[in-house]
Amino acid sequence: MVRPDNRGTTKVALSFPSPPLGYERLDTAAQKTILSHVFTGAGWEMPRILAAMAGSEDFYLELLGQIRLPRWSSGRVALVGDAGYCASPISGMGTSVALVGAYVLAGELARHDDHRTAFAAYEAVMRPYVTRAQKLPPGAPRGGSPRTRRGIKFQHAVIRLATSPAARRITGPMFSSPASAIELPDYSDLTVTGAG
Repeated sequence: MVRPDNRGTTKVALSFPSPPLGYERLDTAAQKTILSHVFTGAGWEMPRILAAMAGSEDFYLELLGQIRLPRWSSGRVALVGDAGYCASPISGMGTSVALVGAYVLAGELARHDDHRTAFAAYEAVMRPYVTRAQKLPPGAPRGGSPRTRRGIKFQHAVIRLATSPAARRITGPMFSSPASAIELPDYSDLTVTGAG
């Protein structure tokens, strides 16, 4: 993905499917070498992109994944956002689940005298929302990285079809964002007390 910004620079995102290999723990030079190896010969603007990447100081590599834990608290510690339930950048839901999670956790802590009860209520409210947010679109992530010209053509055809007005009416509910798929609890009746 190549995207120009408003400051005269172009941002590039490269992705490729692989099992977890620990690349995100390597130093930047090793990461750039791996990406160069993976994308050399890919055609299009890739030689120019790889050359620019080699000299770029604005570089970041990460493993795209999800965090799925059986519980989000232990003792007096509770997890919120990516630490507890990263939905994956592919989902487009990271900020939504983090903000909603912080809101619900704070509300439940204010509502209950005991942190264990508050954590259980937080998880009861959030778990269905997080489960839906972590459900990736059909074919993701594998379908986002075709490896052949035929696969790329097929992907483009599917995107064209999926974005046509007729198809959007039919498939819209399948691909709609789950960001608003939660009824937020109303904590407005709670008052905050403490040292001020």
